[in-house]
This record gives sequence, C-alpha cells and structure tokens, in this order.
Amino acid sequence: IAELDRIFKRIYEDDISGAISHDRFLKLSAEYDAEQRELEEKVKADQQEVDTYEQNKSDFDSFAAIIRKYVGIKELTPAIVNEFIKKIIVHAPEKVDGKRVQKVDIMRGDGRMKRKRFWKRAAVLGVVLFFCATAAGKRQDGSRVEERTPVELTFFLRKRETIHIFESIIESFNVSQDEVTVRAVVVPNPDIELEMRAVRGEFPDIVEMIGSSEETVRKYAKGGYLAPLDGLGLLERMTDPEGYGPWLQTDGKTYIFPLSVNFKGIFLNCGLLERAGYGIPESWEEFRELLEAIRADGELAMIFPDGDTWTYAQGWDTVYGAEWGNRSEAVRMAAEGILPLQENEGIVESLERYLELRRFGQEESWKTGYDEALRRFAGGEAYMFMQGNWAYSAIKKQNPKIRLAFIPFPADGREGKVYVKLDASIALSASCEHPEAARVFLDYLLSEEVAREYAERTGSYSLIRGGNGDLSFAERFTEKFEKGWFELDTGIASGYVDTMCEQMIQKLIMEPEETDILDCLAGVSEAARSRREEISGDRGGARSG
Repeated sequence: IAELDRIFKRIYEDDISGAISHDRFLKLSAEYDAEQRELEEKVKADQQEVDTYEQNKSDFDSFAAIIRKYVGIKELTPAIVNEFIKKIIVHAPEKVDGKRVQKVDIMRGDGRMKRKRFWKRAAVLGVVLFFCATAAGKRQDGSRVEERTPVELTFFLRKRETIHIFESIIESFNVSQDEVTVRAVVVPNPDIELEMRAVRGEFPDIVEMIGSSEETVRKYAKGGYLAPLDGLGLLERMTDPEGYGPWLQTDGKTYIFPLSVNFKGIFLNCGLLERAGYGIPESWEEFRELLEAIRADGELAMIFPDGDTWTYAQGWDTVYGAEWGNRSEAVRMAAEGILPLQENEGIVESLERYLELRRFGQEESWKTGYDEALRRFAGGEAYMFMQGNWAYSAIKKQNPKIRLAFIPFPADGREGKVYVKLDASIALSASCEHPEAARVFLDYLLSEEVAREYAERTGSYSLIRGGNGDLSFAERFTEKFEKGWFELDTGIASGYVDTMCEQMIQKLIMEPEETDILDCLAGVSEAARSRREEISGDRGGARSG
C-alpha cells in the first residue's frame, strides 16, 4: 500500500509537469486506486478474521469453564440456568429486506451479550429456545400475541435510472410499519413484460408510468387496467393541480399522479472546466467557441450515447426546445399539412446544430451506448454530456464526488422559457386486491419528506407541494420554474414517428455524405401525416407557465 502511495505521488507530479497527459493520469490513477482499495479491503478482512478468532477462542474458553462445573448433573436447576443465562431481551419485530425479523439478545451469566454460533451447539439451547418462544408468543399478562401477516403489494418499476432510488424508498417504507409490504418488480424489458402481465391477468398493484402523454397510459386506462385516482385526496397534493390536471386525464378521469417534471440540457463537469480556465457558455456562439477550444487542447468536449438510438430524439429535443420550443407542436403541424418539417426553419436549423455537435464527440459514436457514455462522463473523460436531468442520479452514483452544472442548451433566441415534460408518474391497478393498503403506500410515497428525497436524488423538479430540496446544480432551470417560465409538453407521442426520427438521425450520423437532411425530414413529415388522427389528439400542444 505504501508503494502504491509513492507511485501515485509520482504520476501526479508527472501530470502537473505535463510529462504525461491528463487522460493517461486519470487512467493510471484509477487503476492504482482500485488496486489500493482492494489491498486495503484484504488487510481489513484479514484483521477481522484474526479478531474474530481471538474473540471466539476467549468465549469458548469461558464457556468451557462453566460446562466443566456441571458435567454429570442429573437435574437442571434455576441456579444452573442463571449461571449460563443472565438475561434474555426480545426486541420488537422489524422489516429487513421485506421480511419480518425479530432479534433476540442473550446475555450470559458473565455479562457478555452473545449471538455466536457455538451457542447453537450448547446443551442450554433448549432452555434458550423455550424462554424465547414463551416471551415472543405472550404478553406480560400471559395472553397470546396474535401474529398478523402483512399485506404484500407489487410495485412495477420501468425507468432504470431511478430503480435504486425507488428500491431505497420501498425499503424505508417497509421498515416504517408492519401492515403493508411493498415488493419492487424489476425486469429487463418492462414495457413488454407489463403487456404480458396485463394479458395474463397479473397486472401489478402499483405501476410506474413515464410521462402523461405516452400511448401506454391511454392504452391501459382505456383497457380498464388502471383505477382512477379522483376523489382519493391525492391530486390536491400537486403544486398546480388546476394547471396540470387536465393533461393527466383520459376520458375525463385521472389515472396517474406525476412525481416531477424532467427537462433536457447539458451536464457540465465543473472540475474539468475550472482546471482549464473555462466558463459556462451563455449563447450558441460562446458554446461553439468553447467546444473548439476544448478540441484544440486535444480533449473530448462531449460524449454521445449513440449506441442507443432512443437517445437521438431526446438530443434533438434538447437543441430545438432551447430556441424554438415544443417539437411535438412542429410534428403536429406537419401531420395536419400546415407546415412540413423540411420547410420548418427551426426544425432544419436545430437538426443541423445537433449533427454539428458530433464533430466534438468521440469517434464512431454509434459504438457507445447510454450506460457506457454515462460511465465515461462520470469518470472525467468528457467535459459535457447532453441528456435529461434523469441522468443526474446515475452520474452521481458512478462518481459521488463529481461537481456538476446542468444548463439549458445555449441559444440565441427565446430568452426566458425552458421546455419540460412530465416525468415518472404513479398509477394504481384496477385489479388491486388491497386498495386501502395501496393508499397507505401512496400516502408515504407522496409525502413531502419522500418527495424531497426523490427530487434531490433524481435531480428533478417535484410537482408535490413542499417536495423540492437542493437542486442548486440545475439552478438555471429551477429559477425559471419558480417564475413560471416554462413550456409543458402535452403532445400525443407517436411511437411510429419517433422511430422514423431515430432512423433518420442514425442515418445522418453514420452516412453524412450520402444523406440529405431535407429528404430525410420529408420522409418523417409523410410518416406524421399517416398518423394524423393519432397525433392531433385533443391534448396536443404545450401549456405555458
């Protein structure tokens, strides 16, 4: 370990002097740091084994001394029992990993508290079990304690970035009370799995929906799988129920409760920017100058998750939304024949800018998926990562020490408003056999304390009253939310048109010389017209704050 410390000091000095590149320093330091942590853990584990052995030997010698006194006894008297056992403490039941556990402390006659394995081998175990069973099964007045099995609910999770956060909330809820146990359901392909469970009649008790305008919400609501939330006293907890409420409804009823709004922008690694002497860009021109300067330094300005095509449309939305507003509205106009996408100046220019950014990203970006791009950004390989705020928790999970700033895409036009969308929403199954138990969990999930935890850990803006905590990393967004300077996308998403957009962008990235932007946009316009009825629903458009 000492040798590794000397090596790390030497490569740090090489990094400062420029003898090695900073990228090389980061790679080497990560390797040495991992090796050092492994050695420290091994030393710690070895020491614990030594300590455990010494303690066990001492305990056994003490126990053996008492046993020798009573070899050959014919009667077990209270005096003998008291020498073996001074006190038995039966703790209240608690929840551990969703299971009911009751801890019992046994204090030996010499005053030591024991739960060691050798007690299981002792003849006195029968006495201990008898006392424990009696204490756990009776009150002090001698009456029996009735054991109650908690109601179990299933909570189907769909968004992989927040699974660990919901699991933590679920664990805290399960420990907080004994009446209801919630079990998280996490599967590799949640959308397909949810459809299969609906067909099999095994729809989960509580479901995480993503957004309010996607097709799945309407599909499951109209299919009778979701229970309306109206009249449960939950919707009044929203910060703006009158404003958001109408956009949550299907056929006049509300089936989902949105936890927060998400927003798309650019994550900046503040440590890298400060080290290089760069500031945060305020306009498109300043942004381009910053990208050029970073590239001139031989470093990676941006990293793109192009291996996952679902990120394409989101990235385009980030650019378009900063200057021109709501891309869903542009798609709606194309669907209705008002303004084809290839003739929409904002659509064309935003797509050109989005593609131009690839000059400052990694080579063959289509080989890098979302998880890898996020991990590499968190590890300091790139200055910027263009994503939604939902990536915040995953970045911090990879690197808790990273200092982030999250800003809207730098633009020269529409000063003021930002583009947002309803994020994770909670729905209740119409077939839930224990709706009262589900209400207990929803009361907990939608409480101010839990809402603040969720908002801070996801980096999102809570829609629950009193639910916002420290979101200083995204202050350029939150200050506008608080002033009402936002546009809420309430357009009807078309999976078919989104797929066409993804295929178009992928082709433009991989075959830029052979592909014409206007021809591609004309193809997407035609796809939108073929879905006119679907896209031009009565909830289309955007609501301004």
